[in-house]
Amino acid sequence: MNNEYKAEFYKDHKGFSQAEDYLLKIKLDNERAKVAVAVKFLCEKGGYLEEPYSKHVEGKIRELIVKRHRIFYALVENKIIILLYAFYKNTKKAPPNFITRAQKYLEEYLRRSKHEKN
Repeated sequence: MNNEYKAEFYKDHKGFSQAEDYLLKIKLDNERAKVAVAVKFLCEKGGYLEEPYSKHVEGKIRELIVKRHRIFYALVENKIIILLYAFYKNTKKAPPNFITRAQKYLEEYLRRSKHEKN
């Protein structure tokens, strides 16, 4: 029995993932690799890491921290970590519109997955 969580990118109705797109555009291979290792570690630890690796943002949304790169994510059913929104942090706090967007993506993901079950 596999106890490891699985990470998935949120994709909109057209199949686009902002988080995946952001990660693919990280220019330095070593930084992209560090993000990939952090996501794998997050999965191995059941979706929960302590600071300084992760922190609670709002509601079900948490923030994975890899240097200045941030990925908003949430734990959902069936041991899935949904990667919602990624960005390069250059301010003290995450911009509220990024948090709002991640919440919207999570709501849409949950609505679609509930619809698929019925």
